[in-house]
Amino acid sequence: MNSRDEHSASQNFLVEAVIASRRGRDEALRAEFQSDHLASAAQKVLDHPYLLPLAEIMINGATSLRGARLSVEQFAVATKEVFLDTPLFFRCPIEVLEITHITKNEFAEKVKDSQNADVWPLFETAITQYLCIDDGNGFCVTERVLRQAVLMEDFETLSRIVAPTSGSSPFSEEARLNLSRNTSGQTGCFIPSPPGSFRRAQIVDLTKL
Repeated sequence: MNSRDEHSASQNFLVEAVIASRRGRDEALRAEFQSDHLASAAQKVLDHPYLLPLAEIMINGATSLRGARLSVEQFAVATKEVFLDTPLFFRCPIEVLEITHITKNEFAEKVKDSQNADVWPLFETAITQYLCIDDGNGFCVTERVLRQAVLMEDFETLSRIVAPTSGSSPFSEEARLNLSRNTSGQTGCFIPSPPGSFRRAQIVDLTKL
C-alpha cells in the first residue's frame, strides 16, 4: 500500500463514524422494543449526559470512568477514600464512589420524569445483567463493590478499578503485578445483592469486540 492509500480516509471520517454509531444504536433499540414510543424513550435515557451512569452506580455500584466523572461533576455522586486491611492492599488509599442522599434524590427525580417512566423498568433489568461496560479505561466502584471483590478474590474486577479523580489504578505497583498474575481473562464478576449475598454478572469489555 502506498503512502497516498494509507492516508486516503475521508476528511469527514469522525462525523461519519459518530453518525454510524448513533444510527446503529437507534436501529438496535427499535428492533428490540418494536415500539416507537419505547424506542424513543430509551434513546432519551441514553442521550442524557449522566442518567445511565447514575443508574449503574445505584444498581450495580460501578460505572465507567467517563460516567463516574460526569456524575461527580454534576454533584450527583461523591467520592471518598477507603483503606483495606488485607495484606495486598494494606495502607493503600483507594478512592471510591459514594452514594449519598443527593444521589438518591437525583436518581429518583430523573426516573420520575414522564419521558423515562415507561421504559425505566426495562433499563433496571438490563443493567443487572452486567457489572460494568469497560471501554478500555477501567471503571469506578463503590466501597461495597470494592470490598466484595476483595472478599471473593475477584481479581478480574480489581484489576480494572480506577480512581475517579486520577483515572489510574489506586493500587501499588506490587498489588497491580499480583492482580495481573491472578487475572484469568474471564469477564465474570460478583455483584453485592441483598446483605450477605451476591450475584454473578459480566464485565462487558469493549476492547475485545
